[in-house]
Amino acid sequence: TRHALQSASPSRSPLVTRFDQGRSVTWLRLVHGQYVLAAHNKAGESTIALYSVLSIQNGNGKPEPIATATLPGVVSSGELDVQEDQVVLSLCFQSP
Repeated sequence: TRHALQSASPSRSPLVTRFDQGRSVTWLRLVHGQYVLAAHNKAGESTIALYSVLSIQNGNGKPEPIATATLPGVVSSGELDVQEDQVVLSLCFQSP
Protein backbone atom coordinates (compact mmCIF):
# COMPACT_ATOMS: atom_id res chain seq x y z
CA THR A 1 0.00 0.00 0.00
CA ARG A 2 2.75 2.43 0.89
CA HIS A 3 4.51 1.78 -2.43
CA ALA A 4 1.30 2.45 -4.38
CA LEU A 5 0.68 5.67 -2.46
CA GLN A 6 4.23 6.88 -3.01
CA SER A 7 4.02 6.10 -6.73
CA ALA A 8 0.71 7.93 -7.12
CA SER A 9 1.74 10.99 -5.12
CA PRO A 10 5.51 11.36 -4.76
CA SER A 11 5.18 14.79 -3.09
CA ARG A 12 3.09 13.42 -0.18
CA SER A 13 4.13 10.77 2.26
CA PRO A 14 1.60 8.00 2.92
CA LEU A 15 -0.68 8.27 5.93
CA VAL A 16 -0.70 5.29 8.26
CA THR A 17 -3.49 5.26 10.85
CA ARG A 18 -4.04 2.70 13.57
CA PHE A 19 -7.55 1.43 14.21
CA ASP A 20 -7.09 0.33 17.82
CA GLN A 21 -10.58 -1.03 18.35
CA GLY A 22 -9.75 -4.00 20.59
CA ARG A 23 -11.14 -6.09 17.74
CA SER A 24 -9.66 -7.84 14.70
CA VAL A 25 -10.40 -6.14 11.38
CA THR A 26 -11.70 -8.93 9.12
CA TRP A 27 -12.81 -6.89 6.09
CA LEU A 28 -12.03 -3.40 4.78
CA ARG A 29 -13.08 -1.37 1.72
CA LEU A 30 -12.42 2.13 0.44
CA VAL A 31 -15.59 3.78 -0.90
CA HIS A 32 -15.13 6.49 -3.56
CA GLY A 33 -11.85 7.53 -1.93
CA GLN A 34 -13.89 9.35 0.73
CA TYR A 35 -14.91 6.64 3.19
CA VAL A 36 -13.54 3.47 4.74
CA LEU A 37 -15.95 0.65 5.58
CA ALA A 38 -14.53 -1.87 8.05
CA ALA A 39 -15.81 -5.01 9.75
CA HIS A 40 -14.36 -5.65 13.23
CA ASN A 41 -14.69 -9.04 14.95
CA LYS A 42 -14.85 -9.87 18.64
CA ALA A 43 -16.30 -12.91 20.44
CA GLY A 44 -18.25 -14.30 17.48
CA GLU A 45 -19.94 -11.08 16.38
CA SER A 46 -18.93 -8.25 14.12
CA THR A 47 -19.37 -4.52 14.06
CA ILE A 48 -19.37 -2.79 10.69
CA ALA A 49 -18.22 0.82 10.85
CA LEU A 50 -18.04 3.67 8.36
CA TYR A 51 -15.18 6.17 8.69
CA SER A 52 -14.51 9.41 6.82
CA VAL A 53 -11.07 9.48 5.19
CA LEU A 54 -10.95 13.25 5.78
CA SER A 55 -11.50 12.82 9.52
CA ILE A 56 -8.82 10.11 9.61
CA GLN A 57 -6.35 12.45 7.87
CA ASN A 58 -7.17 15.43 10.10
CA GLY A 59 -7.79 13.58 13.36
CA ASN A 60 -5.49 12.93 16.25
CA GLY A 61 -5.57 9.53 17.89
CA LYS A 62 -8.26 6.93 17.38
CA PRO A 63 -10.61 7.49 14.40
CA GLU A 64 -14.29 7.76 15.32
CA PRO A 65 -16.84 6.11 13.01
CA ILE A 66 -19.64 8.05 11.32
CA ALA A 67 -21.99 5.08 11.65
CA THR A 68 -21.88 1.55 13.09
CA ALA A 69 -24.02 -1.58 13.12
CA THR A 70 -23.70 -4.86 14.99
CA LEU A 71 -23.86 -8.08 12.99
CA PRO A 72 -24.67 -11.56 14.37
CA GLY A 73 -21.58 -13.35 13.05
CA VAL A 74 -17.97 -12.95 11.98
CA VAL A 75 -17.58 -11.22 8.60
CA SER A 76 -14.98 -13.08 6.53
CA SER A 77 -15.32 -11.28 3.20
CA GLY A 78 -17.63 -9.08 1.22
CA GLU A 79 -18.38 -7.15 -1.93
CA LEU A 80 -19.31 -3.51 -2.25
CA ASP A 81 -20.92 -1.90 -5.29
CA VAL A 82 -21.87 1.75 -5.75
CA GLN A 83 -25.01 2.19 -7.86
CA GLU A 84 -25.97 5.82 -8.52
CA ASP A 85 -26.54 7.24 -5.03
CA GLN A 86 -26.63 3.91 -3.16
CA VAL A 87 -24.10 1.43 -1.82
CA VAL A 88 -24.98 -2.25 -2.17
CA LEU A 89 -23.13 -4.39 0.36
CA SER A 90 -22.93 -8.21 0.36
CA LEU A 91 -21.17 -9.82 3.30
CA CYS A 92 -20.04 -13.40 3.85
CA PHE A 93 -20.07 -14.77 7.41
CA GLN A 94 -17.92 -17.56 8.83
CA SER A 95 -19.73 -20.75 9.81
CA PRO A 96 -19.99 -21.26 13.59
